[in-house]
Amino acid sequence: MKISKKNVLNTAELARLEFDEETLSKFVRQLGDILVHIEDLAELDTENIEPTSHVLDLSTPFRKDEVIQSITREEALRNASSQENGFFTVPKIIINLGPTDDPISVHPIIQSELTVLPPKAKKQD
Repeated sequence: MKISKKNVLNTAELARLEFDEETLSKFVRQLGDILVHIEDLAELDTENIEPTSHVLDLSTPFRKDEVIQSITREEALRNASSQENGFFTVPKIIINLGPTDDPISVHPIIQSELTVLPPKAKKQD
């Protein structure tokens, strides 16, 4: 299966990502290679192969759950830089998430690391 530049651009738009031409070309090539590999795997005869979740025959050891003494809330919050009503408080990072037409507001420190595309304008009927 071949993936087109248009497919990658559409997916990037849905994820609100922007790429320069060089990166876009690289993703088209890499995603195409992945799809070719998946097609090769689909051609393998797996009729008599038992499904596995891991290549090695491993088991996960479980321990018995035991109630033990833990630290108190006060001890946990002792070194907190900010707390309120017995809880840690942290700066709000992302706001206005949800099914709205408002752009996503992001904390300024995180904003410097992201490229957030504005939402598409709704088509008028």
